[in-house]
Amino acid sequence: MRGKRIFANQIEAMFEVACRKAGINKRGLGLSTAAFRRVEKRQGSLFD
Repeated sequence: MRGKRIFANQIEAMFEVACRKAGINKRGLGLSTAAFRRVEKRQGSLFD
């Protein structure tokens, strides 16, 4: 979905500024699964 005209351009510019201020304008953010762990016991049955 693409916007047109001046309002879409203004929203795009504001979004880019907000991303830059938040520090999320970098490409290829490092993702890791280190914060996740496998649950040791099995999941219980719904009707047990």
